[in-house]
Amino acid sequence: MNLVPLALAAATLLPAGQEPSLRLVYDLGPTDPAEARAEFLEPLRLRAERAGMDPAALELDDSGRLVVSAAPARVESWTRLVERRGRLEFLAVAERGDLPAGVLDAERDALEALRQVWPDFDPALYRSARPEAAALRWALLEGDEGASLMPLLVEKDPARRFVTADLLGLAETADGAGWPALSGRVDRPEEFGDFTESLRDRMMAVVLDGEVLVAPVVVDRLPGEFVISLGTVRRQQPDELLPLMLAGELPRVPALVAVVGG
Repeated sequence: MNLVPLALAAATLLPAGQEPSLRLVYDLGPTDPAEARAEFLEPLRLRAERAGMDPAALELDDSGRLVVSAAPARVESWTRLVERRGRLEFLAVAERGDLPAGVLDAERDALEALRQVWPDFDPALYRSARPEAAALRWALLEGDEGASLMPLLVEKDPARRFVTADLLGLAETADGAGWPALSGRVDRPEEFGDFTESLRDRMMAVVLDGEVLVAPVVVDRLPGEFVISLGTVRRQQPDELLPLMLAGELPRVPALVAVVGG
């Protein structure tokens, strides 16, 4: 059911000169009011503030659902801000030697075939039926010739997994060339150093919600501090990415259940 045209039709009943507004209603899943405020509302308001949008447009209704009041022209901007988890990960880029012979190439071929018939399919959602490929994940990397598939390894050992919860002191900064960047430090610097040392001369991907932001080659053991340059990110602008990363990760992506005119 397409709810947006219905909402727009209702909004046209407003007096002349008054800007119509829509209410985007999101289900947050199983959560109590205190958790909904702390884990969803407050981080999303921080995202909105950092993105130059009105934090007061977000609220919780009596049933604990998230409600966003938005002008029709801003609906797309709000959905891009709300419908993202904001999960950052540092992952090794998989090489053929990491998996049994032929597995990596076979998985790539299967995913490429799927994308031929379903071009909009998100590679981050792909899961193999092969047990030997259980640690393999896929993401898109934007380049000069378009998007390409990048294989990633999800480590089973918690000591070798670094996600948003392990990152401290996140702040907006600039890289050496003046491009917008994200700086911070890892809560487990020794373990991060061991992890990066094991990847010497290999690529390590910085991934946000299944999309590779950068994938530099590790030339030496890295300390716990980092700067992620966003100057070469193609799919989204830094002013869209930074609010997602600075406000922290949501427990899950809010699910849009209704669009109401009013």
